[in-house]
Amino acid sequence: AMPVVSVTLLPGYAAETQHRMVNRLAQAVRSVIDTPEAGTTVFVNEVSTYRRDGKVFSEGRAAHPVASDLVRDYLQALQSGDLARAQSFLSPDFRMCFPGAVVMHTLQELVRLHRQGKSAREAAQLLNISRNTVRVYLATLQRAGLLDGPAGELPTLDVLKASIPRASPRSTIKSLRRRSGWLAYCWLSS
Repeated sequence: AMPVVSVTLLPGYAAETQHRMVNRLAQAVRSVIDTPEAGTTVFVNEVSTYRRDGKVFSEGRAAHPVASDLVRDYLQALQSGDLARAQSFLSPDFRMCFPGAVVMHTLQELVRLHRQGKSAREAAQLLNISRNTVRVYLATLQRAGLLDGPAGELPTLDVLKASIPRASPRSTIKSLRRRSGWLAYCWLSS
């Protein structure tokens, strides 16, 4: 038997949105059931209104943007040096997860380790991130004049964050992409 999926939507969704949804639903079905693409059918039915939780609805919610378009636009903004635009793509509570699933909550930890005399290699091992990533951030923070001082008196996170866009030229971003094979530049949050 070939799978048939029926979806009921409120009116107002663009044909492109419905097309994306139909394709993704068909892919989801085929990821669970061993069936050929030609054997998977997805129907979309529209209704004029429906009632749920005592409320009557007559139109659907906004469709999500295409994720690959967002990623492309974000990377283009970074590459062109438009860091304000790039930051607009990120959630206010965005945190960069480095390989190994360790989250570096703030740049303060990196500054503290540097001020304690740790080498880039030691800091990379302690933070479980690439030595090249550590070097790029250290170079950026050094240009901003934020690495000197006692380990117990660290710059605030806002000061550190503000230094990154001003002190990181487009070449730093290209360097990150070239050296580590993935884009490690971001706005870090506490």
